[in-house]
Amino acid sequence: MMISFIKLSENDKRLIIVLLLVIILLFVIVGYIAVLIKKIMKFQAKKADDMLHDVVASGIITNR
Repeated sequence: MMISFIKLSENDKRLIIVLLLVIILLFVIVGYIAVLIKKIMKFQAKKADDMLHDVVASGIITNR
């Protein structure tokens, strides 16, 4: 049995390439947003830890 290939025009090929690039770009953007959120959360955790250090060190809070 002979496999017949789909014949695409140049415009169809360009559209497929553009759609693939848009999908890849969306994945990259989502990845960078995730990295940014992770960095912000680490910064906020460090700041909260710095603020609570004196309270724990002075013995006002005895458990962690």
